[in-house]
Amino acid sequence: MYQYYVYGLAVHSEVELPFTERETAVPDVTIAEGSTEHAFGPQAQAYGLWRAERGALRLEDPQAGSVLVRGGRSVTLESRDCDIIRVFLTGSALTALLQQRGLLTLHAGCVSTPAGAVAFAGDSGAGKSTLVYEMLRRGYPLVADDVTAIRTDEAGMPIAEPAYPALRLWQETMTRLEVGNEEATRRMPGIDKFVVPTGAIEADPVPVRAVYVLNPEPTEHIALEPLGPVEVFNALIQFNHRERMCYAQGLPSEHFALATRIARSVSAKSVRRPVEGFRIGELADAVEADFLALPR
Repeated sequence: MYQYYVYGLAVHSEVELPFTERETAVPDVTIAEGSTEHAFGPQAQAYGLWRAERGALRLEDPQAGSVLVRGGRSVTLESRDCDIIRVFLTGSALTALLQQRGLLTLHAGCVSTPAGAVAFAGDSGAGKSTLVYEMLRRGYPLVADDVTAIRTDEAGMPIAEPAYPALRLWQETMTRLEVGNEEATRRMPGIDKFVVPTGAIEADPVPVRAVYVLNPEPTEHIALEPLGPVEVFNALIQFNHRERMCYAQGLPSEHFALATRIARSVSAKSVRRPVEGFRIGELADAVEADFLALPR
């Protein structure tokens, strides 16, 4: 039995995962092999590889096997391909689990700064992981890559829970950034996207101070434009990771309430950047100057 700590949760797993190892007597979540059969009710919804209802989601792939996530506490798997099942466990299944536990799953990378946690949200290909990698090179600890899980504390302040010490980078990006791939592993067969260990991650939950929405555009200049609370709320809804799963699990009202609280508490800006060229240093300079100017 492997013991891990991820997104603020103690996990006991029968499957080896790229999470931070930490011994705990009582787990918040268990991951075990077994039957993934589940009697879904008439209100269940299906989309692509998954089927869901409130409190339960089942992922199934003809080649890889299936995963059942229930009650925010248990993950059961029937595996035919351990490598692909591991992708499910660290991707959609983990997102479903966090949603069931009431966290907002923002499609964003996140680092810890002197001002607090700052998240970089955007569509796939917007440059989130690339910007996170550049921030790591500048000495800012990793909080999360791809999915930033946010809750609120008793005072209503948004808190980001640390994920696990790895980034997901495309081969082209790794080449441009001169990232060594000795320890990198291909995320999916036939796809040039790799999981790159970072070696370290922020140890404790971090208050979220800012969200930057990355928008690649046919423009020559990088520009940061402030977003109002309504625009921030819309961005949190738009970039909810696996939004369809959240709704299918009957959680939209909880998600909207959480997004409303977060939108009132964070600084947010739209970041327009040129779609052409690889100007990561210039982009990081602009964002870094902005979050270092936040009041502390």
